[in-house]
Amino acid sequence: MYAKSKPERTIFTYQNTAELTGTYFSPKYGHLIVDKTSNGYTFSLGRLTSLAYQDPEHNGMLIEWTPGITEHFTLSKDGKTAKLIYGDYGEFLKQ
Repeated sequence: MYAKSKPERTIFTYQNTAELTGTYFSPKYGHLIVDKTSNGYTFSLGRLTSLAYQDPEHNGMLIEWTPGITEHFTLSKDGKTAKLIYGDYGEFLKQ
């Protein structure tokens, strides 16, 4: 009766799979694994796993580890080092 309608989202796509996939680390949050599956990119942080969706507002990715709560990530590259910026919470460096 009070259920929110879930907005339709587009699966996140990225041209360079090798550049995005892999293990990232944050001293605050631990290891984040980005993997490519037949359904799209998955983000796993401990036991939390979510598909990545397009985030047109922030030009990045939306993750929904908890139903109804979205988190956003953006990919940044400093030279050869890739990092995922986790909203305003910090960043994960690719290992």
